Amino acid sequence: MASNRIESLPAKMENNPLLHTRWAQRIVHWMVKKDLLGQDIYLLGTYNALRRWLAFRFCAVMKREFEYVALTADTSESDLKQRREIVSGGTVQWKDQPAVRAALDGKVLILEGLEKVERNVLP
Repeated sequence: MASNRIESLPAKMENNPLLHTRWAQRIVHWMVKKDLLGQDIYLLGTYNALRRWLAFRFCAVMKREFEYVALTADTSESDLKQRREIVSGGTVQWKDQPAVRAALDGKVLILEGLEKVERNVLP
């Protein structure tokens, strides 16, 4: 299991008053149940920031690291899995992207903006 590095955990969530409502607590509790069953979680709603904060709150409660990706219409499959990047010295190297890092390290993968990506980007 991955170590809980502080830079991979949400910060300053306690300042958001919406996360302390009974409604938000019920949703996080539901998310914990889904996680214990080994099921995926998909949050629907109109307020993106609140869904993101609920996901971050879940990670904090469960002490789980996460990988966060804000998807756009330009997001490609390689942006999520693996792509070549130029590193120091001008050499090209394959780098794991968020979906791969989350799978390899046992992290939670938070994808925001699924409605924006082209078909077949998310296998």
